[in-house]
Amino acid sequence: MVKFKDFLVLVAILFMVLIVSVLATQRTAFDIQLHDTYLVIGWPEAIISLGGPLIVVVYFFRALARKFKNLGTNASLVLGLLFTSYVEIITFQVEGYQFGRAWILLVVCVVCILILVLKSINVWKNEISK
Repeated sequence: MVKFKDFLVLVAILFMVLIVSVLATQRTAFDIQLHDTYLVIGWPEAIISLGGPLIVVVYFFRALARKFKNLGTNASLVLGLLFTSYVEIITFQVEGYQFGRAWILLVVCVVCILILVLKSINVWKNEISK
């Protein structure tokens, strides 16, 4: 059971985000009006935009505590970073591909994903060789 603890925490976070977003949006798109801008966000994007940063925050601290030597934690952190990157791509579409903070955050997410994948491969190789 301890071996699957990271997976269970990930499933619990995603389930919680799913419940909250379904209750908030009731499986329909919801509208956000900011000054003269009108945004319509579908509920799958709402789930991803809530879940991605939450997963990153939770698993970043778990990975720091384990010194990034746990494959489950690293994989969950990569998933959270992928969700966050997807939110940034949606932001690019809204902003009209202008250079701004969204581009910088996307580059940081991609670099972190690459570093985590390389670290996870190294940890995996070390576990196999034991």
